Amino acid sequence: MRKREIIAVGGGKGGVGKSLLSVNLAVALSQLGKSVVVLDGDLGSANCHTLLGITRIEKSIEEYLKEECSLADVVIATRFSNLHLICGASNKVDSYLERPNAGERFLRDVVALDHDYIVLDLGAGMSDVTLDLYNLSHTKIIAVTPEFTSLQNAYGFVKSAFFRSLSQHESLNDYLPKMSDPVVFRKIMLELAPHLAARKDYEAALRDQKFKIAGNMISAKTEVAIITKIRAIVKEFLDIDSTEFGIFMTSHDVQSSINKLTPFVELFPQDGNSKELKRIARTIDGQAVDVIERRWWKFWQTAKKT
Repeated sequence: MRKREIIAVGGGKGGVGKSLLSVNLAVALSQLGKSVVVLDGDLGSANCHTLLGITRIEKSIEEYLKEECSLADVVIATRFSNLHLICGASNKVDSYLERPNAGERFLRDVVALDHDYIVLDLGAGMSDVTLDLYNLSHTKIIAVTPEFTSLQNAYGFVKSAFFRSLSQHESLNDYLPKMSDPVVFRKIMLELAPHLAARKDYEAALRDQKFKIAGNMISAKTEVAIITKIRAIVKEFLDIDSTEFGIFMTSHDVQSSINKLTPFVELFPQDGNSKELKRIARTIDGQAVDVIERRWWKFWQTAKKT
């Protein structure tokens, strides 16, 4: 049986580069010979197809949400070997997920997609379906830029996803009113006896929320500190652990790739961002990382200390 890994790229705020990271990571994974599908989770203003050079949409997730076909039926091939796409909707179709059992059906069908990697490009905002897709993933990535609003939205997104996960545990129902203050809630949980179901479910949910941070649109060494900031805030108030996914600089090559409707890892393979993302793809896939390409990462590790 194929090993499926679900990777979600979220962050709450629009414009932080979630789609760009999702598409280019998917291309990098497909270049390793893995079967990959990108699911554009923006149910209103999809753009993953554009970043992949697809200018005409033959079918999208809208048909699936209307229950006219299966999710597998709307998977389309791209011009990249091993890479497929589920186009997001160009019209607002959230209401279809409000039908009885529609959300459960969607999550179940996402898990059933027959690919090595399922990359979820999550839309802006914190709708239930967006949070559920994020919580469904094995690898959770939060994209942030060096703006206070980005950090604020990232924290809000992680908090909402965590509380959404907790609310689905029956053992925690009596404690939900205390969730408005995460510090107080955590104190209550840790005072419970370790053998109680509520304590066990809380700790399990906490472990599942561990995520990776992608610092995007970085233009100065000092801006790398955004990763340290968001990590510290999330740990202090939510006790959720995080690690670094990668650092991606503002780059003319990246902007050019957007205008040319071609992923930057394909168009500019020697760009520093491309090397970083390819290194990450190999790490995700459990492959050895080339020492030369790690120089880019070491540079930014040094930058964080300055």
